[in-house]
Amino acid sequence: MERNGTNVIRHRSRLQLALLWAGSLLMFPVLLAQGFRTRKIALRLPDGEPPNEGQFGDGDITHQIIGLGDSVIAGVGVRSMAESLTASVAWHYHEKHKLPISWAAMGVNGERLTDLLTRLRHSPPPRGDLYLVSIGVNDVTRLTSLLRWQMQVVELISLLNRRGRVILLGVPPMEHFFALPQPLRWVLGLRAALLDRTLQQVAELAHNVVWIDSAMKFDAEHLAEDGYHPNSGACVEIAAEIVDAVPLVREEAID
Repeated sequence: MERNGTNVIRHRSRLQLALLWAGSLLMFPVLLAQGFRTRKIALRLPDGEPPNEGQFGDGDITHQIIGLGDSVIAGVGVRSMAESLTASVAWHYHEKHKLPISWAAMGVNGERLTDLLTRLRHSPPPRGDLYLVSIGVNDVTRLTSLLRWQMQVVELISLLNRRGRVILLGVPPMEHFFALPQPLRWVLGLRAALLDRTLQQVAELAHNVVWIDSAMKFDAEHLAEDGYHPNSGACVEIAAEIVDAVPLVREEAID
């Protein structure tokens, strides 16, 4: 049932998603009430326990993985940062290539794309070979406009892809977040799919940018007890997909 829900939403065209989203606003009073109630009763999990950086393998570091973005990068949903998505990606690359890999997770719970951009402008991230970016859920819940989202995604890529290769984790299918009641869950799933289409299109056009589909790793069995964040099993599976899809050595930047 849940996976069929993903197909119903994610396989629609951008125009169909936009029309469904516009129609759903007729339920705005109900959605607003559900949103306020959910915020009041939602289980709030802490960030993963530090340290927020580490290394797999002995010897001089050859590659660095930098995680940027929201609570997924901050490790909400896992016990420690050693189980986080960023660490899992580094571990899988180390296992595959038998090279020393370092990682650093620079996530902020509740961060929107505008917050991440402000952070990067004031304090550029360390030099990395791969930048793993998780962003979008908070832009869905706080109703960032599609135009603003599109402009900010382009700015994010311009800030990062000259420094290293960029991996955009797809905005998860919020229609599977069992912490959310219906119809709010379904409507936010529509909005998440719209924002995710922008990530896909930018990745298709931009140099050294890869989009990773997260939709099939955020059903009930892949969620933490809060019904909102990926658990450690989901992090391992998504990390394996990333390592299979993205070469460790990036292409040379075009001047």
